Amino acid sequence: MEKLLHTISGFLHILAAVTWIGSMIYSQFAVAPALKHLGAPKASAINMIATGHFSPLTWTSLVVLIVTGTYATIDKAEKLTPFFQQPAGIVLFIKLLLVAALIVILLVQIYNYGPKMKKLINPATPKNQGAHNLSEVTDPKLQQMLKGMEMAARNNYSTLSQKMSNLGIV
Repeated sequence: MEKLLHTISGFLHILAAVTWIGSMIYSQFAVAPALKHLGAPKASAINMIATGHFSPLTWTSLVVLIVTGTYATIDKAEKLTPFFQQPAGIVLFIKLLLVAALIVILLVQIYNYGPKMKKLINPATPKNQGAHNLSEVTDPKLQQMLKGMEMAARNNYSTLSQKMSNLGIV
């Protein structure tokens, strides 16, 4: 039974890591370049809507990473007792530092830059009255783009590329 728990925990840990890192890569190398030519206000608005859709996935991945990582570390504690004298301990420490840096960057982005971006997009819009979902976006071209992004999230990256190309965005 214990071996099954380790296998499931390891699988969930890798899946969560791939999901978390993959969402960052998708955001930086697919969504951001596709939105560049729209101009800052429209691109930022679409990016915030996309971020709103991906945030639960990102936070869930982060929680799963922390829980499964803690489980794996506690299980291997006897092997890491002289922590900095073992290569595995040094690698784990460096990995934990990098994960901590990624978490700090995520928190700064959400709690520092996020509110500033919302103010820049439309300072005249009262708080909590901006477009939060697809039905609130009035521009038909932006609606098509967001629908394509949602399909890509459900299907695969090629759908997004094709939709963006059809709309003349990339």
